Formats: sequence, C-alpha cells, structure tokens
Amino acid sequence: MRSTSARAGFVAGALATLALVGALRPAAALTGLSFMPYDLADLLIRLTPGALATAGIEALGALAKLLVKLAAITAIVLLGGGLGAWARDARRANMAAALLLLILLLLTLLNRPATAAHALAPPALLTLLALVLLWRAALRLLTHRLSAAHPHAPQTVTDRERRVFLARAGAVTLTLAVGGTALAELLDRPADDAALPATLPPASRITPEAPFDAGDFVAPPGVRPRITPQAELYYVASRARDPRVDARAYRLSITGNVAQPRALTLDEIMHRPRVYQTSTLECISNEVGGPLIGNCRWVGTPLAELLREAGVGADAQRVALYGADGYVDSISLDDALKPTTLLVYGVDDQPLTVPHGYPLRLIVPNIFGMKNVKWLERIEVVNEDFQGFWQQRGWSQRAIVQTTSVVDTRQAARAGNQAVIGGIAFAGSRGIQRVEVQIDEGPWQAATLEPAASPLQWRRWRYVWPAAPGRYQVRVRAVDGMGMPQSATVAPPHPDGATGYHVLVVSVA
Repeated sequence: MRSTSARAGFVAGALATLALVGALRPAAALTGLSFMPYDLADLLIRLTPGALATAGIEALGALAKLLVKLAAITAIVLLGGGLGAWARDARRANMAAALLLLILLLLTLLNRPATAAHALAPPALLTLLALVLLWRAALRLLTHRLSAAHPHAPQTVTDRERRVFLARAGAVTLTLAVGGTALAELLDRPADDAALPATLPPASRITPEAPFDAGDFVAPPGVRPRITPQAELYYVASRARDPRVDARAYRLSITGNVAQPRALTLDEIMHRPRVYQTSTLECISNEVGGPLIGNCRWVGTPLAELLREAGVGADAQRVALYGADGYVDSISLDDALKPTTLLVYGVDDQPLTVPHGYPLRLIVPNIFGMKNVKWLERIEVVNEDFQGFWQQRGWSQRAIVQTTSVVDTRQAARAGNQAVIGGIAFAGSRGIQRVEVQIDEGPWQAATLEPAASPLQWRRWRYVWPAAPGRYQVRVRAVDGMGMPQSATVAPPHPDGATGYHVLVVSVA
C-alpha cells in the first residue's frame, strides 16, 4: 500500500514540477524572475571538470549545451518527483513546497550572486511564491487522483480510470510546459528589441573604412557574401542564457595595475573616437569548413586609448576581461594595445544585439572568438599569465587563428563546358596570398582571389574548369600572407583550433 502511494506521489510531483517549469519561463520574461533550471545548468557548466567539458564539446559540439539544459530541467523534474513521493500527507506537502522554494532560491543565489537581488526583487519573489503554492495544490490533487491507497482517494477508482487520468494529466502538463516556453520566447524578443536603441549616437571623431573595390571579381553562386550581417553571424555562449544588461545603469570599469582606475558609462564610450573596421571572427570550436565564422563591419572605439589614459603599469602582462554572464578570459597586453583591438557597440551602424554582446563586447582580430568577450563589464590589467574560463579547461591561451580555406559551392553552375565554384580563405592578420584547388585527386590549380580589403578579413575565391555534368571531389588549401602553407594535418578544434584541408563533393548540373 505504501509503495503504491509513493509511486503515485512521485508521478504527481514530476507532473506538477513539469508544469511549474513551463510557468517559470513566461514568469521570468514578465517579472525578471530567474529561470532556475538554467541556473542549475549554468552551475553544472561551471562545475564540470575541464577534461569532461572538452570531451563533451568535441563529441557533441553545439548539442552539448542543449543537453546540459535538458539535463538540468530533468533534474528539477526528478527533484519534484522525489518531493512528491515523500509528501504523503498535507503536513509533508507543505514542507515539500517550502523545501522546493528554498532550493529554487538557492540556485539563483549560488549561480547569480551579482544579479540575485534583481532576479529576486519583490514582484519576482511574490510570483515565485505563488507558483510554488500552485505546485503544492497540483501535487495534492494529482496524488489524490492517482493513488487508490491514499486515505482520501475514492475507493471505486479503477486502474483503467487512473491510467486515463494519468494520460490526460500528462498531456495537459506537457502542453503547459511547451506553451509556457513558447509564450516566454514571444515575450522575450520584443523586450530585447525594445531595449536596444534604433541608431548609434554621434561620436567625437569618426574614422571610416576605405571604400572597397572588388574589381571584376564575381563570386560564384553559393559563396557567402563578403560582409556577414549581424543576424547571420554565428552564435556561441558558455552559459545557458544570455545576460540582460541595463544600458542606463551600465558601467565599464578599468581596474588592476593602472594609475587611474575608472568607470565609463555606455554613452561616454559611444561618444569617444569611433572606428569602423571589418574583420573576420571565428570560433575556436569551428571544424574545418564549419559555419562558426563571419566577416562583420564592427563599430567601436580602440581599447588602447582607454588603457593609455588609465596609465598601465610597467610590469603589466595581460588584460583580463569579465563578461556580465560570468565568463572571463584574457589577452596579452601587446594585443590589447593594438589599434585594431576594439570595444565594439555596433555592427553596420546598428547596435549590437543581445546574443552578440549588447551593450559592449571586445573584438581582437587574429584571435579566436573565445577571447572576444561579450557583454563586457570589467577590464583588469594584471601582472600574471591570467587563465580564463576555457584555458582552465585545457584550451589554447594564445588562440591565434589557423589558416583555413573552405569550399562553399555545393551545386556548381555550368556555362558551356565550364563549371565555376568558390569559397573563402582566412589566416587572421597574416592575410591570404594564394588559394589552390584540387579536383578529383588531380593537380593543384591556382584559384582567382577577390581583392584584399584588409589582412584582417577573409578573402573569397573562385575557380573555373572544364567539367561535364556529374559529381566531383573538391579539395582546397591556402597560403597565408607570410608564405606559410595551410596545414594538411587533420586536427580537432581542441586545443588550438582545427586544421586540415576542406573536402567537398560538388555537383555539376
């Protein structure tokens, strides 16, 4: 009798908690309440040993973070099930609800100490309390209906009736969970859009880019555009969700080994000398030929000028960078003082979007994206070899981008007896000197390169050859601006970035 009641309580607790998770998502969007399952996910990410985190990323790629999110939600649901199995009577149900409330609060306090006060402000806290009370009511109702052994359950309830009720309750709970998540997405997006200014304010001085002339180069069909729109730039983050930064209260602090520590508002940063700079950004997790790369027209101000004004100490080695999401990394002082290292607040004359670091991020050409910290809120000049989030997990400290080249064309156009294909090549600040193409194990042939706008940008290429309709194996390689050929050795992204030649089977119609 007791085991039957415990099973019913577990099922009731799990269903009630799944509904609670669904309700928490829109509540978080409306009141600023933290979504606690993602607090747990972020906690799991932080506590995962470096070797295990790296193995997960190498095996699963972008799916790794999704699985951590699902694991966190599952853990919360199982916790609710366990509380339901323990809550055999009204007194225990009250204690279970109090314990659940305490655990949810602790998740936010432990994972978001800097923003917990905002996430647990009175409106949010009252909302959470109301949701937990509803959870308690749902738990008692579901337990009452599912357990014939419960002292208050109707003795005439049959197994078939309980199964029907369980199926209906499960369907309703799942609908609430999915519907709540969908509603939260609809609520989140307009709020994010409304928080962003429509245009960038004036600056004290503007340095535009030199105009680009492509000459007679025409990119083949299927080759990505020279400039990547912000909406199409790849997105990677170390946490389960992006931070929401209030631009009105925002301050960028510069501390550490400097003569004059300071804090600047976003408005003060935007009114400083403005630079327009197109450069390529690539994720260190990008596989050879992968999509985690983009060439954007960034808008910002040089970091070097701010550091010089602050007065960097003579024994300084690196600059540590802290994001509002808790992420931290560092770059060398030499890289920080380069004129091409920018504090960026816009792309193509539009403000950064939240996924790409609003209100401020760092752009360091020639270095993989993990060191181009987003949601930047603190810069600390340090006298040591500062190890960041991913360096503590075994990834490269220098993180210099590898020379890479990619075939973009999958379906080649054919004019007469000739086919044309194309793609991109990138080697960081070293630039690209030459791209070569091999068709079906034939000889390597030089491709035509688009004029170089800057060594910091990828270069597109095209290649034309006589081809009958069919399928061809195309291999590509590049030589950087210093005459060094791209590595043919196949290596995974960890720890220094992927290497090897990109190979693609191309169809010629």
